Amino acid sequence: MGFSLDALSAYPYSFLAPPTTTLVGTGQRVAVPAIAERIDWEAEVAVVIGRPARNVQAADAPGHVAGFAVLNDLSARDWSGPNAPAVGIDWVMTKAHDGFKPMAPFVTPARFVAAPEKLWVRSWVNGRLKQDGSTSDMVFGFWQIIEHLSRIMTLEPGDVIATGTPAGVGHGRRPPEYLAAGDHVAVEVESLGRVETTLVGQDGAASAASAVPGGLA
Repeated sequence: MGFSLDALSAYPYSFLAPPTTTLVGTGQRVAVPAIAERIDWEAEVAVVIGRPARNVQAADAPGHVAGFAVLNDLSARDWSGPNAPAVGIDWVMTKAHDGFKPMAPFVTPARFVAAPEKLWVRSWVNGRLKQDGSTSDMVFGFWQIIEHLSRIMTLEPGDVIATGTPAGVGHGRRPPEYLAAGDHVAVEVESLGRVETTLVGQDGAASAASAVPGGLA
């Protein structure tokens, strides 16, 4: 996104999203919100909590993880940058729309993921590769994130933590690129599988339009 690492805080930046309305499976159609035009993709690894975690140290965090999954953290960028409210980015308007957290195709038990800190993460929009990174490049690793969040709240079994995305999101491109009804997004994580999503209009129909630099087709 163009931020300097020196400008980042000493701890992960986080937000909450409603799981019962945002989480959907692979192959689902997600409606473009009527109030948003700058829809972006974010390929991420999701961590699923298996044991309650409160004030957990990073070294002990792996023992609280049930497994890992693939997640596309869809985001409406309309309220970012100069369009953000005076109090900062409105994360609810950005992240909490129905269907904005496609996650799939299953949760891989942690014991089958030998090196979660060395997984490649990729995304494609309409078959074109957009992101190609590795969890080894994460600013804050999985266990640091769990340590931080468990100092704020008790993490409970079934909680899902989306852990950040590699370079290549649409909003960070110059010129920026955004999704439109009819676009197909695929997110894949090494050994964890692939989640695929089609964007549709408010009427549920996918148009022939596709994302183009700088805005919607």
